[in-house]
Amino acid sequence: MMFQEIKQTRRSLRESLPGRATGAAGPGGDFDAALLARSSARAPRASRRGLWRVLLAVVVLVLILGAASMVFSGAEVTLTPKTYPLTLAADTSIGYGPVKLMALPPLSESRTLAASGVEAVSERARGRVLIYNNFGAEAQRLVANTRLAAPDGKIYRLVNAVTVPGQKTVSGQKTPGSVETEVVADAPGESYNRGPTDFTIPGFKGGPRYEKFYARSVGSIEGGAVTERPAVKAAERASAEATLRGSLLARALTQARAQVPDGVLIFPEATAVDFVSELKTAPGGGKQATLTGRLNFQAILFDRQLLTTKLLAVGQAPGATVWLIPDLSAVKITLAADAWSEDLASAATVNLRASGRALAVAAPDEEKIKTALAGRSRAEGEAALAQFPEIQAAEISFRLPWRRSFPNQPEAIRLTVLTP
Repeated sequence: MMFQEIKQTRRSLRESLPGRATGAAGPGGDFDAALLARSSARAPRASRRGLWRVLLAVVVLVLILGAASMVFSGAEVTLTPKTYPLTLAADTSIGYGPVKLMALPPLSESRTLAASGVEAVSERARGRVLIYNNFGAEAQRLVANTRLAAPDGKIYRLVNAVTVPGQKTVSGQKTPGSVETEVVADAPGESYNRGPTDFTIPGFKGGPRYEKFYARSVGSIEGGAVTERPAVKAAERASAEATLRGSLLARALTQARAQVPDGVLIFPEATAVDFVSELKTAPGGGKQATLTGRLNFQAILFDRQLLTTKLLAVGQAPGATVWLIPDLSAVKITLAADAWSEDLASAATVNLRASGRALAVAAPDEEKIKTALAGRSRAEGEAALAQFPEIQAAEISFRLPWRRSFPNQPEAIRLTVLTP
């Protein structure tokens, strides 16, 4: 009984709602019909809004892809250039010129050695001079041992033969030609030591050249002595001199290479090194001596490009390709000891010896390659690359995976040349 009353109560509540009573008439009876009508009207509008959103997303995606195609449409090509091994036999001769020389100020360094007793010393003063030619445009050769006279009559002699260049005309003015060379005193003794001095050439006295040729010392002329000095064992002195010479030469090479511009090379075996040593009592006396070494350094300056051309010619590298030699450290360039003279400064060419091994690397013409690839398909690009003799291998990649051709603009193509 109770259950039936509850069911009846629920049904009465549902039927009491407006429009819910069976067969109800009046305004409340149209509730369900109005609700269905509004739902049907909203459905087409929601569908249209959804369609516009899809279309907008598609347009945005197309724009993004188009922009990406423009920005990332480039191509990358990695090239492996051809190489050619150069082998230069020890007797390979090279004619190189014009010749340019570099001279450094004298370098010095000292060592302290143990002394045992004393020994007599007889040394001649040495130094360097500039010889001037104000006589005419023709060069003048002076033989070794040519005399130079100081104002006090003391005589100094040229250590090596030398050619003094003739006059030059600069901005309408004639200037004397000049060359630097080494001199040595005619006799030992401290009286030949001197500071800056002007010299005449007695061999020209009585002729027109006497007033037009003259010399001036470069720095001091020193080292002359007739005295006693601490005695040092010959083997110890020779070892110390070798150490000093090696240290001074290393310093000279470092300084010289620091002063030359890029593209200019210096080879240790193509240098002129004048080393002298002097032994004196160490400060404080006793059983010690000071060995001082002095080094004058001159070097031939090699233009890297010109030397590379010469080496490729003697190494018989194929001529259809432009070659470079990135590493010349294993190549030895030597100037014969008897070929070095002051005349090199005015020589048009000099004969050198080259030996060693080097790897010549082809130099691809990057702009020409880019132009050949622009606008071509991948297959056409591969065929175009095969026509360049300097290319050993090439790897092509496009920034966008769906592209199958190179961009029309050469600048959009990126080349990377691998270095062996």
